Amino acid sequence: MIIDVTKNPVLMRMYRDAQQIARQEAEQKVRAQAEAEGRAAGEAEILRKQLTTKFSPLPRWAADRVSKATLAQIERWARKSWSPIR
Repeated sequence: MIIDVTKNPVLMRMYRDAQQIARQEAEQKVRAQAEAEGRAAGEAEILRKQLTTKFSPLPRWAADRVSKATLAQIERWARKSWSPIR
């Protein structure tokens, strides 16, 4: 037996609600991803400025490595860049 969802108002409402929930979850996921990428890019820029201030202009390879780093790597390098040399 095949049920035509379009002819059953209760099933149609459930279908639309499920679609709306799926859309909202997808939007939240995309928004969170964009925020994380924006934060990583901002912190990478701050780290590049710190390193340039401390060590003069960065070589291209170093700037590229900072640009491709994860947020965790950037945070770790930023802490190390201001730690005393041992």
